[in-house]
This record gives sequence, C-alpha cells and structure tokens, in this order.
Amino acid sequence: MPPCFNRLALLIITALLLVGCASTPSISLEKDKTGPIATVALLRVTESQQFIVRNLSKLPVLGGGAIGGTIAGVVEAKRTETFVDEYNRRSVQLSASLVGNLQRELNSSGMQISYFPDEFAKLKDGADDYSHIKTDKDAILSIWFGPVGYIAKGAIADAPYEPWVVVHVRLLQSKTMQVLSQTTYTAGYKAKQA
Repeated sequence: MPPCFNRLALLIITALLLVGCASTPSISLEKDKTGPIATVALLRVTESQQFIVRNLSKLPVLGGGAIGGTIAGVVEAKRTETFVDEYNRRSVQLSASLVGNLQRELNSSGMQISYFPDEFAKLKDGADDYSHIKTDKDAILSIWFGPVGYIAKGAIADAPYEPWVVVHVRLLQSKTMQVLSQTTYTAGYKAKQA
C-alpha cells in the first residue's frame, strides 16, 4: 500500500481545520487485509444540513426548570437561524474546500483520487447502499458532513463559542463494497474534548 494512504486521516482533519451528535461506528483500516490501494473514487460530498449554535450551560442564570429550558431553546433556535443566514449569505462551501484539498494533497503524494460528483450512497432498507456504483478504482471514499456550528461548553451563560464541524468518512473496497475503514472526525469544539 502506498505510504500516502497512511496520510488520509491526517489530510481530512487538516482540510477541516483549514475551513473551519451522532457518529458512525469506528472501523480501523487493517492494512494487511485491504490489498494495495493506489486509486480512489471520491463520491459526491454535499454541504451539511445540520446546523447548531448551542450553549451547553442551558442559561442557568434563568433558574433552570421548564421556563429556563424553554427560554434557552428559543435563544439557541434564534442563534442557529442567525448562523444559517450568515452561512448562506456568505455562500460557505465547506464541501468544495474539503474535496479540493483532498484531491490536491493525495494526488501530489502519489495516490490517484478522482472525484465522482454525480455518485453517492443511496438509502436502502435503512442503510447506505453503494451497489449501484461502478468504478475501476481500487477503493471508494464516501464522506459526509454531520453537524456544523458553534458550541459554548461553559457553565456560565456567556461562555465563549467555539466552531464545531463533524465529518464522517467511509472507505470501501470497490469490487465487494466491503467497508475497509470508517471514522467520525471532529474539528473545533469536540476535537478539544477528545
């Protein structure tokens, strides 16, 4: 296996940090069982549809309880709406940055990565299905965004907000569609917690 493949996880995190929950079960890549991977088909990466601006303190200065929780929920909803409006107004393209960085870095290190913008997993029986994807590449790389936003973790209502990005990554063997590796990456808030 080319040594550049070992850098895949690092490059994904780097790409996320350059641009700024539920997680998938983690499956570690077993290099001795995967065979050589020199070419990869990167499937369409779309923008997140989950936006969050949350203060984990739940506004304790309001006394907690149902009233405090309701007020905190309204405040969080308004902050999230403001964030989404600004995100859209500025035409943020996290997916384009991620795809561009992955292609540039992996191609320059010897791995051939091709972007397939019209191909993606389809839902079948409640699970992602890749059986319709036909490629001569060694592996298929499926990446999708989880939540994007800001989190304030402090115990006080005015705790500073930190950016938060969640990305799920799945690598499959293209002939058998066997999952070779699967990981959830976080950048920003959760990355500091890990």
